[in-house]
Amino acid sequence: MKKENLKSIIIVGLVVIFSLSATYAYINLTATPSNATGTAGCFNVSYTGQNITNASLKSSTTYTEGTTTTVTLSKDTSCKIYTESQIYLYTQSTTTAPISNGSFKYRVEKAGTMVSEGAITKTGTDTLLATVPLTDTKTEYKIYLWIDSTTSLGTYNDTSYSGYVYAKSTQTSTVQ
Repeated sequence: MKKENLKSIIIVGLVVIFSLSATYAYINLTATPSNATGTAGCFNVSYTGQNITNASLKSSTTYTEGTTTTVTLSKDTSCKIYTESQIYLYTQSTTTAPISNGSFKYRVEKAGTMVSEGAITKTGTDTLLATVPLTDTKTEYKIYLWIDSTTSLGTYNDTSYSGYVYAKSTQTSTVQ
């Protein structure tokens, strides 16, 4: 009988602990054509940039001559939830630019240091920066997008590109 009572107490205790550790999230989003800011519970994501179109993409030999946008990630100082974020580029299916040839490139920098780079070769979602732990310090990521003129060789002339950058945050554990 004592074992049954002990099991019951342990089960009730675990249910109470898990119930208390559950989180309540709310979402607050604001957006204009060039800025988006969102908070959800203890997550803060800020995007400042521009629509990415063929007009804003430039053919060049260096990333600094392309288009740029900034994503700022952080979490509230009172938040004790371990959270990871990712930064993505979504390329619209209406894009006619021949991105499969690897000439459409990206570079992500944190405090002037490259943390990720590569080429976009398909429509849909591409990961620009994977698995960044969120902290209560605002961290800015500068994203450069450009067409590499050394490999595009005019194939992007008279074509169109449409897409956008976004960030996603995921609670992975209640342990920090």
